[in-house]
Amino acid sequence: DFTTAKTPEVGSPVAALKEFAAMLNLSPADVDDAGTPAMSLSCGTWFTVIPLRSVDAVARARLNMDIWGRLLGGSRANKTYIFARTAPDKIHARMFGPGEGVAEDPATGSAACAVTGWLARDQKTQNGTLRWTITQGVEMGRPSTIFAEADVVNGAISAVRCGGTAVLMSEGELRAPE
Repeated sequence: DFTTAKTPEVGSPVAALKEFAAMLNLSPADVDDAGTPAMSLSCGTWFTVIPLRSVDAVARARLNMDIWGRLLGGSRANKTYIFARTAPDKIHARMFGPGEGVAEDPATGSAACAVTGWLARDQKTQNGTLRWTITQGVEMGRPSTIFAEADVVNGAISAVRCGGTAVLMSEGELRAPE
């Protein structure tokens, strides 16, 4: 686990629900507008965080690049992190970062840290440590699990930690020519 250098920062307002639904090739009914709204968040790297109503909606999402370019292409929060709750302390997520050359990322620790700002606001906890398990990468055949937690004091996040395990996929050695 690592502790972020800064707590989640909220950016300027983002697009409307209908625009996000269109950007994700979803119906407006797929975007969750019951609690905390979509917002831009950062613990050092900016993301547009969009809550969806179901894991099915997360799985069906396909980024419309023309709409993405108009809404977020020039934004510092041009990486899109979508998620749905599977339980109060579990979410299923995907991250699209076309502006960074990342079509989709199987595990995004910086986004997991940022989304704690949304999750903590939505839970409205005044004091305590909140914990979540995040699954990501399922749709691309590279499932991952990220653990995130936030310490909340007097309704404000005072610390964020994220972590998980890793599997060595390959190793190698580079030698400089003599």
